[in-house]
Amino acid sequence: MEKLSRLTTEQRSNFVAYLDGELSEEETHQIEQMLAQSQVARHELDSLARTWELLDSLPRVQLGEEFTNKTMASVTIKEQSTNSGLLDVVYDRLQLAVLVIGWAVGLTSAAVGGYYLTTQAVPDPTRDIVRDYQLLKDLDRYEEIGSTEFLKQLHNDPTWNEHLKVLNP
Repeated sequence: MEKLSRLTTEQRSNFVAYLDGELSEEETHQIEQMLAQSQVARHELDSLARTWELLDSLPRVQLGEEFTNKTMASVTIKEQSTNSGLLDVVYDRLQLAVLVIGWAVGLTSAAVGGYYLTTQAVPDPTRDIVRDYQLLKDLDRYEEIGSTEFLKQLHNDPTWNEHLKVLNP
């Protein structure tokens, strides 16, 4: 016994084109093969054909000029709303871009502020040691001097300053 399977939407739309005679020879041949093999396909095509016959039996309504004018007016309004829809899309994207840029500026400011706080505002005890390394390297010699009074006297002595100028041109 044949397994019953549902038809896809594409196959159903091909049935409409088949009934209207709009398919190519190859597509028509494929539909006819499907109809020969599938009871479901035959039933679907039969239902569709009867529906078309019922639609053809309905009386044709003649529409007046007013209907045409209203339809054209609604199409015009729809086109205008589509154009404003484009502006809405541009506005939404611009708003999103401003939001993203705002977040980027905020995060960058937070990162720069954090870097400043950790490197400049909070004292680093090792920074002074590195800065005064030359002095600390010779600390033992300086401690042998004992008092800085002798160094102050040398500094104020004009003769000593002349010697320093000769040594350090």
